[in-house]
Amino acid sequence: MSRTAKVKDFFKNLPIRYKLLVVYSSVFTAAIMLCSLTIYTYGRKSFETRIESELKNSTATLINMVRASAGASIKNYLRAVAEKNQEIVKRYHNQYLLGDLTEADAKRMATEVLLSQTIGRTGYLYCLDSRGVLQVHPTIAGKNFSSGFEFLREQMKRKDGYLEYKWRNPGESLERPKALYMRYFAPWDWIISASSYKDEFTSLVNMDDFRESIVSQRFGETGYCFVVDSRGNMIAHPKLTGNQYDLKDADARMFVRDICERKSGEIVYRWPDADARAPRKKLVVFDYIPDFDWIVASSCDLEEIYAPLHILQTIIVVTALATLMLVMFLTFWMSTSLTRPLRKLMDCFVDGAGGYLAARMELNSRDEIGQLAHYFNEFMVRLESSHNSVQAEIAQRKRTEVELKHYQENLEDLVEQRTAELKENYAKLEEANSRIMESIGYARTIQRAILPKRDEVLRHVEESFVIWRPKDVIGGDILWVKAGKDELLLAVIDCTGHGVPGAVMTMIAKATLDRVVHEVGYGDPGLILRELNLHIQRSLHQQKHEARSNDGMDIGICHVNTERGLLTYSGARISLFYGSGGEIHEIKGDRQSIGYKSSDVNYAYANHSIPIDPSMTFYMTTDGLTDQVGSEKKFPFGKRQLINFLAKHHQEPLDLQESLLLEVFEGYKGNEVQRDDIMAVGLRLR
Repeated sequence: MSRTAKVKDFFKNLPIRYKLLVVYSSVFTAAIMLCSLTIYTYGRKSFETRIESELKNSTATLINMVRASAGASIKNYLRAVAEKNQEIVKRYHNQYLLGDLTEADAKRMATEVLLSQTIGRTGYLYCLDSRGVLQVHPTIAGKNFSSGFEFLREQMKRKDGYLEYKWRNPGESLERPKALYMRYFAPWDWIISASSYKDEFTSLVNMDDFRESIVSQRFGETGYCFVVDSRGNMIAHPKLTGNQYDLKDADARMFVRDICERKSGEIVYRWPDADARAPRKKLVVFDYIPDFDWIVASSCDLEEIYAPLHILQTIIVVTALATLMLVMFLTFWMSTSLTRPLRKLMDCFVDGAGGYLAARMELNSRDEIGQLAHYFNEFMVRLESSHNSVQAEIAQRKRTEVELKHYQENLEDLVEQRTAELKENYAKLEEANSRIMESIGYARTIQRAILPKRDEVLRHVEESFVIWRPKDVIGGDILWVKAGKDELLLAVIDCTGHGVPGAVMTMIAKATLDRVVHEVGYGDPGLILRELNLHIQRSLHQQKHEARSNDGMDIGICHVNTERGLLTYSGARISLFYGSGGEIHEIKGDRQSIGYKSSDVNYAYANHSIPIDPSMTFYMTTDGLTDQVGSEKKFPFGKRQLINFLAKHHQEPLDLQESLLLEVFEGYKGNEVQRDDIMAVGLRLR
């Protein structure tokens, strides 16, 4: 025996309490583990998302602060330079007004002072007048830019204030952000402008206060911010200064170079803090400020990020263990409460099997165990009663055996007497059956007499076929034909039931239809059906509340006007099919039968008119054909299969269609019994 089979056999033979304990413990353990894993996974992802979001928000806030602080510092610095040089130009202008200098000398000396100054590494001062002419410039003084650069036109318009724009010096390949501050000196029409690249900010202002504002940004215990440019120079960092482009972490990874090359994103690296025994992983989220060529970063230890997760993990483990212990205790207690009364019930069964039929269980509850005990007590009561009955029957049989001995002595006489009685009864039965069959045969003769003969149908419609197959000797499906001058009425009728009841209904149907046509004429099939419905209900007294008859019929009736070449059809739950051009069309009969208590005597049946084409073939059939069960799946023949047959053969001769339809029907029916009467007719009108 395999190990798996041994385990299955061992589990199968375990007591119920241990089975429950094993199953419930396993299920709850799996459920707890799945829930714990889901909670932990979701919690971890949530924590990571939150911390990453906080770092990104911190970085974005820091970038905004840096932009604002740096922008304000640049603006204030350039403003101070512009205002100082405005004072210098004003002083030379005053000397001109006092007569100490000519205006040309005053402008020349002021120009020398302005051009002698530099702002940062490449910044300089220049003056533009309101016409767009550069009055003072290190290289292109005197040129007119009234239709030149957009920022110069803005200067000509505003004359005072702060302005930012992009500029590329000769010899440089890329444009860089640049800022200027301008002050207007009206006496000479000079717009005095102090201009510098924004990425030279560190050389223009005092970085100590700015660096302190960056380093002071903290979050958590280990989180801090720092700023580095794309060349690896530490602009602001709590501990590092200078160029750290090739700085390596504990895994020898040049993480600063990675930050400088990527400029935006996030990385994880291992860094040996001074107060840590081993390197710890850090998460850094960083983004780029192209105006200053600075990368602003927010950093935090992963250990601090995941600290709440460790607490959550501990809580989950403790909760899971406590829940599992509780489940095991409750399962053991519940299984004991189930097996104890079962053990008592088993003992009672043992007593009963030993012959003690008075054994009973105490009813202490109304749950399933209590119901089982109740059923056991009822079983024992019935068993005891049956036992007593068996004993009484045994006694009765003993008395019967004595009587049988008495009867056996006269058995031969009794057999002869019974045999004579049976022969006499059989002869009477044969005579009765013969009379019934004669009556049914006569009824068949009568029914065949009222049905139109095939020759009669052919006399009116040369190309036609009629299939009449009653389920029994006589049936409830008939064909009715009535001809007038240049017109023909033809109806297919399916009466309630089959056999003798169906045949009786066909007699009523024919007689009533003859009467209605005599009264209302040939031309309106819908009116004929309406009057037929009324007359049938009256004939069977179905309009009375206490009427016992609830019989009726389905009928389809065609009126053919040969002079006009028109066929008019009306139906009560029987459809008219006609084939034309390789397709089969169906005109459905109204969903209102003739007769029956529920039929509406005022219902108006619809007429459908079809112009007759010599290529058309018309068909009507009762539901005995389509409802016949057959094939291997025992499905009905069905309307769809009938339509498919007609679509394939409707252009062939009618006698061939009749034989093919019967062949297909018989093949489908096979050995199944015919379930209903069948009446089908096919017509081709010329």
